[in-house]
Amino acid sequence: RYPDLVRQVVTMGTPFGDPRATSIYAAMQRIYKAEVSAEMLDEWVGFTFNGDLQVPITALYSLSDGFVGAGIARVPEHSLMESIAVMASHVGFPFNPLVRFLLAERLAQAENQWAPYQCMSLKPFVHQPV
Repeated sequence: RYPDLVRQVVTMGTPFGDPRATSIYAAMQRIYKAEVSAEMLDEWVGFTFNGDLQVPITALYSLSDGFVGAGIARVPEHSLMESIAVMASHVGFPFNPLVRFLLAERLAQAENQWAPYQCMSLKPFVHQPV
């Protein structure tokens, strides 16, 4: 809503798209006793990426996340978006040394000079997209 206040976004195991693809969707629905209609979900999915992207997004995701599947934790192809797979559990993202390095590397980029991740020395430690 306020892209002028945001330089870039880095997510860790965040679902982009239909939340029903997460392993905890049904449990959360029961806990909060929420009735979510198909129309509401469609609206959410449409809102997530409405084509009006103004800040770069790096989505860190894991094939071993356990809660959010890799299919919905990756961002669509776009010149301002990238998806990087790392080995991490969902709750382990903030404690993972590679995730911390990638977060620091992404945030160290100068304003208005964002570029996709290219460090070849870490390529063996970063999963290739499936």
